[in-house]
Amino acid sequence: MAVDLAPLYNALGRDSAVSQYKYLRPIAVALGFAVALLFLYTLHTGSDQLVFNISRGGNDASELQMCKAWFEEEDQANAHLLIGRDFDEEPVNIYEVGLPEWFVAPKEDLDRCDIKCRPIPYHVPEAASITQWDASTDEWPKSPQDIDHSHGFAVIRNVEPPIDYPGLAIDAAHRAGYDIVMTSELASDVPIPYVGAYVTNYFAPGLPFEEKQKAAMAVISNCGAKSFRLKAVKKMQELGIQVDSYGWCERNKEFPEPDNQERNEAGQWDRYRQKIAVARTYLFYLAFENSHWPDYVTEKFYHVLQAGSVPIVIGAPNIFEFAPAPNSFLELRTIEDVPRLVERMKYLMENRSAYEEMLEWRRHEASDNFKAMNDVRGVHATCRLCIHIATKLQALTDNKTRALVAASTHDPGDGSLTDPNPGDGSVTAPGINTRDKISEGRLSTRVPVYPCTCRPAAIGAPSRFPFLASLAGASREVHRVYVRESGRFRYRPVLLDGRDLSVWALHAAVLQAFQKEDYEPSWVERRKEVGLYWTTWKVHRIYPSGMTLRESMGNGSFVADSQFQEYLREHPCPKLEVVLV
Repeated sequence: MAVDLAPLYNALGRDSAVSQYKYLRPIAVALGFAVALLFLYTLHTGSDQLVFNISRGGNDASELQMCKAWFEEEDQANAHLLIGRDFDEEPVNIYEVGLPEWFVAPKEDLDRCDIKCRPIPYHVPEAASITQWDASTDEWPKSPQDIDHSHGFAVIRNVEPPIDYPGLAIDAAHRAGYDIVMTSELASDVPIPYVGAYVTNYFAPGLPFEEKQKAAMAVISNCGAKSFRLKAVKKMQELGIQVDSYGWCERNKEFPEPDNQERNEAGQWDRYRQKIAVARTYLFYLAFENSHWPDYVTEKFYHVLQAGSVPIVIGAPNIFEFAPAPNSFLELRTIEDVPRLVERMKYLMENRSAYEEMLEWRRHEASDNFKAMNDVRGVHATCRLCIHIATKLQALTDNKTRALVAASTHDPGDGSLTDPNPGDGSVTAPGINTRDKISEGRLSTRVPVYPCTCRPAAIGAPSRFPFLASLAGASREVHRVYVRESGRFRYRPVLLDGRDLSVWALHAAVLQAFQKEDYEPSWVERRKEVGLYWTTWKVHRIYPSGMTLRESMGNGSFVADSQFQEYLREHPCPKLEVVLV
């Protein structure tokens, strides 16, 4: 039954059919046009779930799978573009000149390395048979004219602070001619932090408050250090703090067992075990470094954490970055701070609850930052050096491949790809069967850098309303990025829906890609060794491959959505690293 609109028209003063159509038709046309625009907008953005599902039939998963299959087919067709070294076949060879005993990589650590890594001392017979070297190492800085570049990248590797050895400063080493710098600084190319050195269990039960001595323990044997630590010890004693010194400097106490161990790795372990056992009996331990330098935090600090005592620190100005909790240590910045420190120590000696608050972190799971810092040692530094070298070599190859693609392909922008091999012999680089590699359970050391984007509408993605989907979905894109865990070399392809390129979506897609393969993070064995337990793991941060550890901890990691989106626009098929905790 028709609705009588005459009363409405009469009220408006419009009583004729002509007037009705004359005034209402433009309004109806405008409303209809607005509704159509709104429908197409929601269809394109997916903001309205009902329209979103009708237009695409709820086929998000199937479209991603279709793009995944399409990428694989394209990779097979363009396998000849996978140029460069296959590090499964050709290991990274390091000409070891500066190789102190403490840095020798155990065989089991090299076996676990994600690529074949061969550090070969220069004086062994095997070295004479190597025809291709990738790097040579020095322990101490050399003058520019003496640095060896004939064996590949020149590497300087030492954990001493640059304040004592200026040639170890990152900028100075690079200016001198070293290609790769390995020091305790997180900004070095391959950092070698002391984090967790000689630690067996951070959460080993400590002694109760009342069973600890109301005193501080110190083990200082370098009496000529540049820090003010010996002055601080004397000042603390003058102000009424008992300091039991077991080292060669200001010695007033003896260890229960004499230090007659050999000066080797095994002997060092024995000395550290005894030190930690004695430190458990003190309320405080003076973790006084011999130098002030960023990131220079040695085993002293970590041994106190295991002992269940409270560390008092002289050393790195950024010690808070290495601590398990903000309230887990006391710090001395200058000799003038000693009276304030002594006052705080005396208060803690008489207030059990306040003291135990500083050890509260031991009753809970460690913080994500503390885990991430300790996990660096989950992969031996020699392996990380090999990965760094292979990454640099692969980056050069990737640039050549992109230039080759740009010169020999044409991408019309609709998801299709013309044959990049002109067939005239100009493209002859050997290819590999990436699908076979993956099916064998081991990803290839080489990944395609083209194509990077898939458009489901262009490759025949199903839809209940193909016409509408083509109008609203033709611009929808699926992006391919490559992600590897920090400490690993091989990348996993991860597909991202172009309609949501947020950092949250990136984290979710990466986590799903790793978890569905029953992936085991690189730090599993290391955490077992030091007592850092976990119930599950997650994405801590993601950043472009090639960044230093310092950069990845700062502005280098993707935080803002716009930051990631801009990087993706400027770097198709980007290679990223993820820190899992």
